[in-house]
Amino acid sequence: MSNAPYPIISFGQGCEGEPALEAEKIAGAIAGIRQKTTRGLININTNGGYTAGLKRIVDAGLQQMRVSMISPVLKTHIAYYRANYRP
Repeated sequence: MSNAPYPIISFGQGCEGEPALEAEKIAGAIAGIRQKTTRGLININTNGGYTAGLKRIVDAGLQQMRVSMISPVLKTHIAYYRANYRP
């Protein structure tokens, strides 16, 4: 981050699962990053569902969040996520 003109660190790119489920690790990583530098933007890409984890990450210093949803249409949402719960 020290050499990039517009540094950014981003957690959760869409293929490795919901990053907020690893809130403890991400919050620790953010704290470690901020001990070394105040430069750069810290982002997370999330489905926004695990709010307790997201709160911990935000409290650690997260600056930007992109929340994605496959569909607000219940039938499509269930078909995609194959969830055994109903939103």
